[in-house]
Amino acid sequence: MIAGARCAKRLRLAKASPVVSASVTRALHAGPPRRLAFALPVQDAPHSSTSHVVDYRQRAVEQKYQDLEMTMRHNPPNPSRTWAYYVELINFVGLYNIPLETHQKVLRACSASPEAARVEFNQRFLAGGSPYAPHEHEARFKAVVQNMREAGHTPDLEDYNYILQQFAAVGYHYGAVRVLREFAHVGLQPSSKSYGLCMQALCHRLSLPAGRNLREKLRNEAVIICNDLVRQMHAQGVPFTAATTDLIYRILTTTMSMETLENMLKVIYAVDLSYPDRPPLEFWQGDSTERIHNPAGLSKPLPFSSSALNTTIVVLGRLGDVSKLVQAFEVLTTPLPSRHASVPSSSFEDDEDDDFGVNSPAVASFPLPYAQPNTFTYEALLRSVSLAGSHVFARHYLVQALALDRQVDKQLRHDCLHLLPEQVLAPRFGVNRRMILSVFSLANRYQRTELLRWVHAQTKRVVRRKRGDIKFYTRLQAKWANDPQSSPVRVEVENSVEDAASEPIASTSASSKSPKRLAKMPKQPWFDVNLDSQVLPSEQPRKPFNVDLHLSLLKRDLEVLVEFEQHVEDVLGRTTQRVKERLGRRVWTKKSIWMRHSARREVVQPSTWLRMVNFRSNKLPEDGVSASKEAALKMPRTNKSPRDIHEGSFFTPSVPPRIPR
Repeated sequence: MIAGARCAKRLRLAKASPVVSASVTRALHAGPPRRLAFALPVQDAPHSSTSHVVDYRQRAVEQKYQDLEMTMRHNPPNPSRTWAYYVELINFVGLYNIPLETHQKVLRACSASPEAARVEFNQRFLAGGSPYAPHEHEARFKAVVQNMREAGHTPDLEDYNYILQQFAAVGYHYGAVRVLREFAHVGLQPSSKSYGLCMQALCHRLSLPAGRNLREKLRNEAVIICNDLVRQMHAQGVPFTAATTDLIYRILTTTMSMETLENMLKVIYAVDLSYPDRPPLEFWQGDSTERIHNPAGLSKPLPFSSSALNTTIVVLGRLGDVSKLVQAFEVLTTPLPSRHASVPSSSFEDDEDDDFGVNSPAVASFPLPYAQPNTFTYEALLRSVSLAGSHVFARHYLVQALALDRQVDKQLRHDCLHLLPEQVLAPRFGVNRRMILSVFSLANRYQRTELLRWVHAQTKRVVRRKRGDIKFYTRLQAKWANDPQSSPVRVEVENSVEDAASEPIASTSASSKSPKRLAKMPKQPWFDVNLDSQVLPSEQPRKPFNVDLHLSLLKRDLEVLVEFEQHVEDVLGRTTQRVKERLGRRVWTKKSIWMRHSARREVVQPSTWLRMVNFRSNKLPEDGVSASKEAALKMPRTNKSPRDIHEGSFFTPSVPPRIPR
């Protein structure tokens, strides 16, 4: 009995205490907890029935999905909150119960957009941040992709491209290369956009400042990575689009690698710099001598363009390989005969051994590479040969440029007189100061007096031609102004200029908050390419001729050429004077000098030397008439400087002063 009474006392329920908040419905707590727990309303306490427990858990799961969706719908979404809700959902629901679409949405919302990430990276870098730091949310990207694969899903190609886009925004080329290697493990084929994003990350990283030792190391890494990317695209048959080719050019102009240049030209354009007059072996298509079969997507190379020619000239010129530079320019700017062209038969054809294969440059079924040079082509060519010290090539190509300028202008005048204004195309070449300056610098650096005189004469000729061109196109401008057929072209050009001036500049971030700091960052043109476009690189279409723009360019060139002509004249006078003085000191000391008319060295008398070099006195008589040669011979030695000149012309004293050795 006593034991039963004690048990009854223990079974008695406690008094129900009043709950103040019983009538208030408490909302579901969805904040990121530090331990695995979830809260339920007070009035919905679980009962002994299992059906109610399942209902409450389902409602909690739905609430967590709603919270995650609402967070990702914000514009822009909060990356930290999105990641917290994603982790909470995984811990509560389980990894295998989350659909693939949710993982993909979280992958794009767990970090800032690529444009915002690029701006934030620039701000951190200007504030003193390290450019070698990896992406801030690289661990999140890796976790989401790993969750997809563990749950039995396969990440999409666009998922990896988004990660590559994030890495390209901060110049994290190591992460981009690792992501590209993972394509093979998941069974995906990289696209042109995938390779373009890797090259974009490499371009961004090369633009960031670095120390001398690190810069050299980074360039070597960039050369290796770029060559591997080009080989992979060639091996997998991925087409080279205009965007990817442009990015390869930018990497090439920074690294200046001959290996990269040869690899790119051989794979993309079928140009072998060792044998530029014939296609590489990879593109030979003989009947019985076909050695290497082309990949599926590269049966024909891409057309060679002027931009590719300019890049080739610039890289070869900076590397200092003048022979290969001249060879590439002469072959790639001259159209070669195709396979269908008639090849003269040789008398030794019957004696040829089959073991030597086909020895004909016309073994390709596609047109051989050819591009028309433009103004920049000759500027880069003349600058390269002048820096290399090649006087013969510098003079030759300047003569060729002057002849091409007259040929282009003659064709332009013919079109302006015989075609409608809408049908006339803008010229692609014109001689300017930069071309002549390269040859002038070479002559002045090596004190080549004859080359300086020739440059001065050619400069005067170009100035005279520019003035004649301005007169002709001024009359043409007045004629077209009175002709109503020319109004559509001019109106279209004016409207495009007005639209460009009135169009606001697009801003990718909050750069207005700190415009001065962001203005110090270098330009980033590699982000302006459209990687989604599948357009192949080709020659840019020529623009319609605008007589107003052409006249403004001619007047600008004339203005700088007139000033340059005066500078060349002054330098020529000083150089000639110094040569006369140097040889004159040898004449006055009874030393031999080399005479061109006798082709030998001989001793020249001072009186004969004065008549030969036309020495004049720098001292004028009282009557204002210059002294004669006889009076100059009787003049005593003067201690005045040989550089003492009169205004407007150069004078050399009749008797050079003694200069101590």
